[in-house]
Amino acid sequence: MRRNWIIGVLAGGLTLALIAGWLWLERGGLLAWASPGLPESPTSEEAPYHLVYLFSGEGDPSDPLAPTHMEAALNARTATRWSDVLTYHEQRPIDALLIHRSAFETVDWEWVSRAYHYDGMVIGLMDATYEEFVNLVRAPCLSPAAFREEEGTRGVAAYQIVVGDEPEEVEFVKNAYYTGICGPDAYTGTSEYVATSRGEFYPHITSADSLIYLKESVYSLLDDREEFRHRYEQGRHQGAPPTDVRP
Repeated sequence: MRRNWIIGVLAGGLTLALIAGWLWLERGGLLAWASPGLPESPTSEEAPYHLVYLFSGEGDPSDPLAPTHMEAALNARTATRWSDVLTYHEQRPIDALLIHRSAFETVDWEWVSRAYHYDGMVIGLMDATYEEFVNLVRAPCLSPAAFREEEGTRGVAAYQIVVGDEPEEVEFVKNAYYTGICGPDAYTGTSEYVATSRGEFYPHITSADSLIYLKESVYSLLDDREEFRHRYEQGRHQGAPPTDVRP
């Protein structure tokens, strides 16, 4: 009888241990143990959009673009290596990727360019000029009209999406932009049911307090992107062409 009781206790303890281990894995225990340098992804309640900030080195703590300030103000995740960016993207698709000049040499610019042209990801280059954005992201269709290089201007951020009924037409226009074809020529041979939305801004940052403007501007771009998709879906169900912002 005592032997059966001991076996029952041992079996019960083993079951509890297995359950506890399963819960630990479900809560990301193994991932956290294997990758201590990668913080957990923000939940949808904490952040409606997934923002990642790539910064190389420690930086000047007094600079508003230092990772500590950017994390706090934007609710963004800091990546210190390009591989971190890819890991974060696998965990949850990135909505906006901000890249500081300190990390430019580590970036896979082909990946960034395709994310901008084909995925509609907001791309921001911090401490960069309009010309650098156009060349590095391969975005010649971005308008320079609103860009003003003045004291406090700390970069460029933009998005571009293409919507349409026919996947082949959408792909055609994306390929055109990707290869540097802008304006009406990008739509050659397509129907009225394919359209583009593009937005950009040039952050003016003079202190850590002004980072709230950066967050609002990034979120505004993301909201505009989603609103454009929503308007397209509405028009599609009503049999009308989407709002056309063909540049």
